[in-house]
Amino acid sequence: MYIYIIMDQSKGIIVKYTADKMRAFVSLSRNFGPVTAGMVLTELLHKGIVHGLNTTVIHKVVSASVYDKYVEVAQGTPAVPGSDGRIEVLVPGADGETVFGADLKPMHDFVVVKAGALLARRVPPLSGVDGMDIFGNAITAPRVKNIALRGGSGTGRLSSNPDMLVAGYNGVFERMPNGEIVVHPYMEIDGDVDAAGNVSFTGCLKVAGSVRSSSSVEATGSLMVEGDVEGAVVRCGGDLALRAGVRGGGKAIIDCGGSVRSGSLEDVRLTARGGVAVDGDIVGSEVAAGGMVKARKIVGGSVAAAGGIYALQVGVDDGPQTVLDVTAAHGYVKKREGLKGSIETQNLLSEGYMSELYCFVRDNMGEDGEIPDGKITGFEQFLKNLMDSIAASREFEKNLCDVEALLRGAAKCSVTVSEVYPNVLIKLGFSEQRVTAVLKNVLLKPTGVNFK
Repeated sequence: MYIYIIMDQSKGIIVKYTADKMRAFVSLSRNFGPVTAGMVLTELLHKGIVHGLNTTVIHKVVSASVYDKYVEVAQGTPAVPGSDGRIEVLVPGADGETVFGADLKPMHDFVVVKAGALLARRVPPLSGVDGMDIFGNAITAPRVKNIALRGGSGTGRLSSNPDMLVAGYNGVFERMPNGEIVVHPYMEIDGDVDAAGNVSFTGCLKVAGSVRSSSSVEATGSLMVEGDVEGAVVRCGGDLALRAGVRGGGKAIIDCGGSVRSGSLEDVRLTARGGVAVDGDIVGSEVAAGGMVKARKIVGGSVAAAGGIYALQVGVDDGPQTVLDVTAAHGYVKKREGLKGSIETQNLLSEGYMSELYCFVRDNMGEDGEIPDGKITGFEQFLKNLMDSIAASREFEKNLCDVEALLRGAAKCSVTVSEVYPNVLIKLGFSEQRVTAVLKNVLLKPTGVNFK
């Protein structure tokens, strides 16, 4: 649908154009007698229409004596959009996400690359082409965004092409949430970690067997265990995949710096910075997650999740108490307010240090514009106070951004359960709900939280 603007009629030639100034039309009035193509063209130019004129159509309209009908005689040139720069991942089987993917994605095996393998390339942005409307005004093509190829540890660039990233050694490919591409050192244990065994590895680790009771396994990167985890201690800095699950016997401790995917959890104490996705059941366990917790069934113990809880069933008839806790957002709000106060205090301190430094320089600077040698130590101390205060303020601001990101995630938090049995306690913040009868299709959100 177009909105048309009609110009003043002159010499039997009526001119109108679209509101976006990209199309112009003329209509010849029979009552004003014959006109020539030159008259029409002159009238269009007089009206300021100078670009995209179709003289062939103008001649045809005049020669065919087309009256009282608007015919398009000019068309602007639209701007041609360019394309943003992008990073193209060149590793087969890599989806560009973290090792095991987001909270609820299926478990995938490590993406192992060899030294010298091509990892990714930067595709530069392609600028668009400016256009022009019928009045000769430029139409600027949308600006395109550039992108940096961020290579982290274990990567390097081709000497012949700095836009190509290669693996520096054999390891596990990962594209971090911030876009950085890294290659982690990698080790695989072909079998079980036996009782009383202790394994510690800097990088990503895969255990092809089980992790037996009284043993410990630790990796600074992501960790995958193909077999069962018994009453063991398992820690990792990245994502954790427990294909068979955990039968902890009350002794298993799991500490994960990323997201967890597991077949099942039984009698385990688990802490995860990200989400926890369990294909089967969570039974008699203490689970604390920074993201969502998802399971088929949750029975006994407690599950605290900043990102919400989803399950088909919580509790059983005459079963032990089960606690669902989604109150983490309250802690985030408190921390946010504390950080805001710290930033304000630190900014006041910085202003004071700045004033002190100014006064010191004013009172001690010589006529040559230099600080005397005997005063240099004092000057450096004042300067250090100021720089330390600025650095502290920036660190508080960074922490505030992290907390606000957690709050945005918590804003979507809810307890979503198809069936809840009695003896289940649901903590929502300033309110709690103790279930005394079977509930169906439960959807509850945290209360009393100001997310803004």
